[in-house]
Amino acid sequence: MATVTRPSTDLPDPGSPLNAEPIRDAINNTWSFLEGNNIDSGNVDYTSSDGVMVLNAAQTSTALKTFKITTNGAASVQDIGVFEWDPADASPAANQGIGFSFKMSDSANNQDEVATFEIVQTTITQSSEASDIVMSTMTGGALAERLRIDGSAAAVNIAGAAGAPAILNLQTAETTVVNGDILGRIEFQAPSEASGTDAILVAASIWAEADDTFAANNNDADLVFAVAESETAAERMRLSYDGTNVGLTFSGNTTVSTGGNTLTNSDAIQQNSTITVGANTDGHDVKFFGNASGAYLEWDESADQLRIMGASADATTSTGKLLLATSLTDINANDVLGKIDFQAPHEAGGTDAITVAASIQAIAQGTFAAESQCH
Repeated sequence: MATVTRPSTDLPDPGSPLNAEPIRDAINNTWSFLEGNNIDSGNVDYTSSDGVMVLNAAQTSTALKTFKITTNGAASVQDIGVFEWDPADASPAANQGIGFSFKMSDSANNQDEVATFEIVQTTITQSSEASDIVMSTMTGGALAERLRIDGSAAAVNIAGAAGAPAILNLQTAETTVVNGDILGRIEFQAPSEASGTDAILVAASIWAEADDTFAANNNDADLVFAVAESETAAERMRLSYDGTNVGLTFSGNTTVSTGGNTLTNSDAIQQNSTITVGANTDGHDVKFFGNASGAYLEWDESADQLRIMGASADATTSTGKLLLATSLTDINANDVLGKIDFQAPHEAGGTDAITVAASIQAIAQGTFAAESQCH
């Protein structure tokens, strides 16, 4: 261990005549020692637990270290430490980095590495550098990566244990959850969009919302999906807590919801493909209501028949009605206005057996005009 050079003449004892020379030498030697950056691993006992930290040496410290700066920060982050790795051979390589290791004792008093925090430089090309932040924890006695912030992909990756899924748990600190409280929420936004105004609002969101007051036997919650249309994202779809209701909200007042095994829509629906109700030998009723009370058209699956029911009022208009119409705009003699055919298309005999066996037709007997519709 390096020491401060002592004066050749001892310092005077208390009560003895003063001699300036040894006092001067002692002070000068102390200054030279301090100003020469001599306080390092060569002259400080850093193997003890006194908490002294030194440079360029592996060291175990048992004392708590507190790093503090007193610089006034004008709404800025102040660095209190810099961790740097500068390879001596000046030959860095991708996927190298620096990290912190955390160790704790197990039941056998072994010091196990239970977690790590690493900064990995994945790309070292100048002006294209990229890095990841990697966090690992121990599960089942093995250390494994659990979270990675991928700098090059601008992504966050969460890894579950072997045979288990990754879980992202969004929680509320609320101690009395009531109907309408949000338990967790994910939002999608472009806050740096140069256009500003609507462009920087939350464009989409997903959240879990309490559907009732929580209790020991109740945690009813809905899952809500929201998207924006020149606005902050608004609710468009809701999955109910019991799975019996799915609600969709479109622009304007259009809503589609399910409840009690029934699909309810408040506006027009356009279906651009085939609609099939049920399956062979497992059909379902299909019902269309009229404007008058009691009027409807229904396919009755149990009776295998189509029913046209008139209004419930006891009047001549209470009968069921079937209208067969033509799209022709210039009706002439022998044009068919409407037709009902009777057929056995699945008859095994084929040929004549499967052709139309009977028919009812309305045939024009002349040219239709404003004052004539002979048929």
